[in-house]
Amino acid sequence: MKEKHLGRVHTFLRIFFIILLFIIQIFCMFIFTYLLKKHAVFAYVIIEIFSILVLIHLMADERNSAYKMLWIGIVLLLPIVGHIMYDLWGKSHSHIRKHTKMQDEIDKVNSYQNMDGKVLSEIEDDDSQRLSSYLTNYSFPPYKNNSLDFYYSGEETFENIVKDIKNAGKFIFISVFTLSKGDLFDKIFNILKQKASEGVEVKIMYDDVGSILKIPANVKKRLEEQGIEVTIFNAIHKNASKQYYNYRLHQKIIIIDGNISYTGGIDIKDNNWNNILHESYKDCSLKITGDATWSFTLVFIGMWNTTDHKISDIEKYRPSHDIRNDVICQPFADGPSNYVQFAEDMYKYLINTAKDTLYITTPCLNLDDEMIDVLCLCGKSGVDIRIVTPKHFDKKTNKYLSEFNFGRLLKNGVRIYEYNKGYLHSKIILNDFAGIISTINMNFRSFYIQYENGVFITDKPFIKDIKTQIDDIMKDCDEITYDEWLHRSKKTKIIQYVLNVFKCQL
Repeated sequence: MKEKHLGRVHTFLRIFFIILLFIIQIFCMFIFTYLLKKHAVFAYVIIEIFSILVLIHLMADERNSAYKMLWIGIVLLLPIVGHIMYDLWGKSHSHIRKHTKMQDEIDKVNSYQNMDGKVLSEIEDDDSQRLSSYLTNYSFPPYKNNSLDFYYSGEETFENIVKDIKNAGKFIFISVFTLSKGDLFDKIFNILKQKASEGVEVKIMYDDVGSILKIPANVKKRLEEQGIEVTIFNAIHKNASKQYYNYRLHQKIIIIDGNISYTGGIDIKDNNWNNILHESYKDCSLKITGDATWSFTLVFIGMWNTTDHKISDIEKYRPSHDIRNDVICQPFADGPSNYVQFAEDMYKYLINTAKDTLYITTPCLNLDDEMIDVLCLCGKSGVDIRIVTPKHFDKKTNKYLSEFNFGRLLKNGVRIYEYNKGYLHSKIILNDFAGIISTINMNFRSFYIQYENGVFITDKPFIKDIKTQIDDIMKDCDEITYDEWLHRSKKTKIIQYVLNVFKCQL
């Protein structure tokens, strides 16, 4: 496929360009040493002045400290080409025009959210109401009249997705990070093809980087030939010049007829479907039937409208269900175009307000210092904090970086468990009164670089039920001790120290 080929070419060119800059750096060092023997001090002073100016600019930057430390290290290590790299990819204004344009489209669509404030006043718990109000300030209000179903397996999730898609009568929206060839894709594709032939409107959006090495051949053309609309988010070959390809669509949303929505960690790929594997793939998904699906419909349309495609008649996608109850939930989406990472703020608030328990499941624990400090403070205050991660990671870098963070957390009373029955991919955070089920990993990329989504839930019986399921998962986990962490191999420690410098890009 042409786009796939171009994406690989531009990725290769990007790597080649970075290597070329390192070669230039070494070449300049030898040239300056030879040509500037008499003016070495003068040249050194000039370079130092430029470095100091960059460092002052970085220290004044409002972005995360881990991100700033990365660029400070690059500028100090490569005092010549480091400045070029920072000017190309490090400055915040590098992507401001792109982000502003995207956020304008998202804000236009979010103006259709139900912002009457009545549901917010019905939330009884004070902490839940404060966090809900904070989220409402970013145009993601709470909705009641919802039925919530939680699934902790791929089989159960896709069994229900397939059933609901088959019953669709108006439209089907699908947004995923990975669209991968295999049995699951073929099964979904055949159903969508049939629904499109019946006159159902079908739209699919997927991320270019997340799918590029796994996607079926000519998939866009094949889908469009069946009457299915397809858009590719942030195609690499269009955004290679300024590293904007780093900003990915990690959202996972499926919407049927405006009444039913799914979200969670599951993509359309076979290893999310446990009957394909010989071991358990532990991921979770949430099905919402009710008013809150309207919010997810707007999230999908907002991101769709940031691409080359547009949806103008938004009102026709409103829900038509007849559910009436007091179950409140609050879908939201976050991303780098917001300039305020409110998803991370929500996580911190749930951690800070935990009184007795805090449960977190995540496939990645690549944390910045601020998040580690918040967790350590919570642990030292006596809260029973339990973090569940995989024992076998999908990427070795994730394993090294996650394990590197275990030490400070364990030392401060946080309990860490490694799931040993397969691979754990669920993204959940729960305290005593509320929780979030999302696509968000506990890492820098999810909080600062990628477009993510989730659901804030205040229904206490539902939260209690999820905690019970996490308790069951911990029966198949090994609890990590501080002594075990201290005695990891020297090779592992060295790799972790090096990778930690670049953790905000991994």
